[in-house]
Amino acid sequence: MHQDYRCLRILIIILIISLSVVMTDSLGNCWDENFENYDVGVFPSPDWLNSGNNEVYVDNSRSISGSKSLKLIGVLGSCWGAVAHRKIGIAAPFSIQFYVYNGSETLYGCHPEYGAVLLHTGPDWSTWVRYLICFDSDKIIYGAGRGVQHGPEKGIPIGFYTPETWYKVKITYEIVSSAVRLTYWINDEYKGSYDSALMPNENDVAYVSIQAGEGSAWFDEISVTTPQVEAKFRLSSPLKNYNPYNAPISAVFDHSSDGPYGTKDGLVIAYTGEIGDSQNAGSGCDCYNSINNQIFRINGNYTGARSCGSKYYLCYDEHPGFDYPVQNKTPIYAAAKGIAHIPNSFPGVTNAQTFNTIEIDHQNGYKTYYLHLSSQNVSEGQTIDDLNNPIGYSGDVGSPGAYHLHFEVQKEGIPVDPYGWQSQDSDPYQRDKNINLWKSEINQGIINLILIE
Repeated sequence: MHQDYRCLRILIIILIISLSVVMTDSLGNCWDENFENYDVGVFPSPDWLNSGNNEVYVDNSRSISGSKSLKLIGVLGSCWGAVAHRKIGIAAPFSIQFYVYNGSETLYGCHPEYGAVLLHTGPDWSTWVRYLICFDSDKIIYGAGRGVQHGPEKGIPIGFYTPETWYKVKITYEIVSSAVRLTYWINDEYKGSYDSALMPNENDVAYVSIQAGEGSAWFDEISVTTPQVEAKFRLSSPLKNYNPYNAPISAVFDHSSDGPYGTKDGLVIAYTGEIGDSQNAGSGCDCYNSINNQIFRINGNYTGARSCGSKYYLCYDEHPGFDYPVQNKTPIYAAAKGIAHIPNSFPGVTNAQTFNTIEIDHQNGYKTYYLHLSSQNVSEGQTIDDLNNPIGYSGDVGSPGAYHLHFEVQKEGIPVDPYGWQSQDSDPYQRDKNINLWKSEINQGIINLILIE
């Protein structure tokens, strides 16, 4: 009977994992549009619907790929913009990506903006709308507009632009607790995440709308996707005897950092939203106690750094990675396939050899770093295909007596947290978007609970 019960529990785990894989593999583009299948000079119906003026048509004077794009012309000096709507097709969260080319006319009407992208509850400009982004006549890009019955509601400045230039834009729309979270990239540069109040009509959002409030704007390569598609690159634990959720952690990635080992701001903020404050600093270290003098939980196995003494102190201010305290000569494994390097330096560290560092270039913008190794088991330029062979062994090189692995992930040279951001509050980290990169997305606690004897 006991054996049958255990088999049933194992079967449940397999079913959960299988369902997770099926759900992940089914994610992808909801739709994409490059306007190549429409005749020049016509409105792109039936996929798109028009509710503004009639100056919306497929144009062949400029494009990103192929030979066509969609041109919109808002009436100069008036309040009669050009708008095209298309059904989103999926529920939040979703990402919208597009290219926009803004005109250079002098704008003087009541909608002095070139290109803009909005969300509507219906295929009509007069329905409830949330402004996502607009390219204003003052050459400022505005984002994170709140929801209104109908615009304009520009939001806050997130950058500048030059007219008559193509810009690549990606926006992720999420509903988090009682807020809408909008995350922006302009020309692949992260511009931050912004929260605004959840409005009564939010759940009725059904259409993405592109418009030219006044003057001209061209749009091309528009797509709506699920954000999970961005996270298909996954990491395995560099410690085979642990997974990321039961590994001992002595120092965390600091989400209040302005750069690796940058200007100390007196705060350490973990991916869980837990905060250490310098007003409660440990003696002689950059580890800070919580305001209410509580222990830090993190993944449930937080130890704190040896120099600061205990899990009552969160370490370290401006730290760009995770420290895993393990015994000397513990095997260390590559977190994903790639090309191994033995760097003299890497972003944030000018003396990488002092810490006996290995870099794995995953050839997709991501690199992982492994520091303080007692020995290395790879050579410069070696291809790493087998993740079951150690790339090195832990040690204390560069930190005498403090045996641990410093594990760091960088995306395009910017440190990111492989645990993502798991608090209901906004992520204070402004250098890039943090997403959970670990392979196991199933709550390890649930699996452990099922397996309890």
